[in-house]
Amino acid sequence: MMFSVNLCNLLEVTSGKRLTSDLATQWIDDVDDPYELHVSNPEYAKIKVPDPGPEQELSILSKPIKILAQSNAYPYGLTNDKIERLEEAGYETIMDIAEATDETILSIYMIGPRSLSRIRDVIYQAIWM
Repeated sequence: MMFSVNLCNLLEVTSGKRLTSDLATQWIDDVDDPYELHVSNPEYAKIKVPDPGPEQELSILSKPIKILAQSNAYPYGLTNDKIERLEEAGYETIMDIAEATDETILSIYMIGPRSLSRIRDVIYQAIWM
């Protein structure tokens, strides 16, 4: 028997209905139930996926971090204060933050573990939206 599930389907039945770093960790860590991921359905093999080329990346990654502000698009977004602190530390794009280490972000004045968790959650949401 084969099941096909996408991220939207998973989030519809997930408490909170938003992708967080904690949720992603729960999905992949400490799983006692056996699971397998297969892409063996012949219908999947018919789907032609274009080669993005080495110079292309997700367009969201090049966007300025200001788009992560709390809004209708990102109701759980970052406060203006956090965005200003990140910008003052030299972070300009979502890619800059996504590639930064936790230690580097935690070295920013007034950004502690809870803020870091919030920043990571918002980044995950932006990338997966």
